[in-house]
Amino acid sequence: MRWRPFYLAQLKLALAQPFALAFVVLALTFSLALGLIAQNKTDRQLTVAFVLEDSNQLANRLVALTARQETLDVVVMSRQAAFKALNQDKLEAVFVVTERFSEQIAQGAYRRLVERYTSPSARYTAMVSEPVIASAMLLWAESRLLQQTERALNELDLAYSDAIRDDHIRRMDAVWINDTTIRISEIVQDVALPPDSQTEPERGPLAQVLGWYAALCVFYLMACPAWILDLKRPSLAERVAQSNVRGWQILLLASLAPVTICLAG
Repeated sequence: MRWRPFYLAQLKLALAQPFALAFVVLALTFSLALGLIAQNKTDRQLTVAFVLEDSNQLANRLVALTARQETLDVVVMSRQAAFKALNQDKLEAVFVVTERFSEQIAQGAYRRLVERYTSPSARYTAMVSEPVIASAMLLWAESRLLQQTERALNELDLAYSDAIRDDHIRRMDAVWINDTTIRISEIVQDVALPPDSQTEPERGPLAQVLGWYAALCVFYLMACPAWILDLKRPSLAERVAQSNVRGWQILLLASLAPVTICLAG
């Protein structure tokens, strides 16, 4: 029995079915869409939004301090716009600066200064929260230091004018930026892994597309066993028996038709 005519006949029969061509188009579209979505999530910079219910200068300084982090993209939005973007998975988190933020800082309180809302698919909650926490604690420490300085000057009958206070704030801000900023690159040295312990790099967009397409092809091969059922028809089974060809060979040749369709996609 010649394999080529039988294979071409099976391939022609498979292509005559609308499901085969529809599968190729849908599988390609679906795989490309999933690959692009996965790539966008991978490349997206971590974006957080601030909702300022406190209009005091301290709230704006909290945003400015957090925005200094190179790994974060910080934006200020209204509550409605921020939660809408969060539900659409456009933000990693939303931080609401409560209306009593400045008042609590002035009183030396540090509990529940900021409300945090995270995205349903957030994977870096700790990473985006640490800069906000650090900035809030800096403002808290700065406020306590200014209060103690003012109290000490009052005990000495010395005035603590607004100009001197602003100058102290600028000096402390320069200290936070220049003297207390710990850079990971200055502490940690990157060392290559030994050859026997290296892991595979993260899959790129093309690999993700091919992976999804391969999975859909497996589903197609499992969902289309019509070529197996055709071989069990009495007329075809009799012809196969007369050809002295083993059954597994017939099954192998018949299965090549849907496999060819998948590879063509």
